[in-house]
Amino acid sequence: MLRSLKRARYSEENVGHFALATQTYTHFTSPIRRYPDLIVHRILKAALEKEGGSACVVEPTAESPARTAAGRGTAPPLEPPRARRGVGRRAGRDPLGEGSAITGQTLPGGAFVFPQELHALGVATSEAERRAADTERELIEWKKVSFMAQHLGDEFDALIISLIKFGFFVELTDLFVEGFVSLASLGDDYYVYRERQRAIIGQHTQRTFHLGERVRVRLDRIDQSSNKLEFSVVE
Repeated sequence: MLRSLKRARYSEENVGHFALATQTYTHFTSPIRRYPDLIVHRILKAALEKEGGSACVVEPTAESPARTAAGRGTAPPLEPPRARRGVGRRAGRDPLGEGSAITGQTLPGGAFVFPQELHALGVATSEAERRAADTERELIEWKKVSFMAQHLGDEFDALIISLIKFGFFVELTDLFVEGFVSLASLGDDYYVYRERQRAIIGQHTQRTFHLGERVRVRLDRIDQSSNKLEFSVVE
């Protein structure tokens, strides 16, 4: 189902979030997970630095402006807080890291990075994420096929998850392994895929195979070069 949906992409344009019904939206997690998250962290850090604050971790003390002001019920002055040793700004160094496209200097329009550079980063990271997802899926399929090599000829309970012109795909109920059942393997009748009915129907017996139907299948063939499994329906 996820593969059938439109893939998300990283963009410099703020187009909001349809599902959350919000006009302004960005999402980020830990900067060690994705490079786009690191870019968002750098922009936020640059904005904090510009306002005279800091993105470092602060250890409050008894004499800190935040604590003393809280006791008086007044807002603390905007000044750089105390930071742990080795964390935060260092004199003479780019606070956003060497080689960073985000320097902390405000560009025209109030931005911290050139829009064309941010666009290029969005395109590059979107493509990289797709390659990573495809590689991960290919590795998982290879592992599944290697595991199923010892089960050639075995029978399994399965669920029909997709119908096409030449057959249907099944997923084994207990193992969550996918494979294909060809119409040529259904020897009891001549079967045709009816798109409007979302079913494969035998012309003489009127036997049907519907999406979501449970079937009993047997593993007949393994193609390790393309990570494909071929099943047949057990009568």
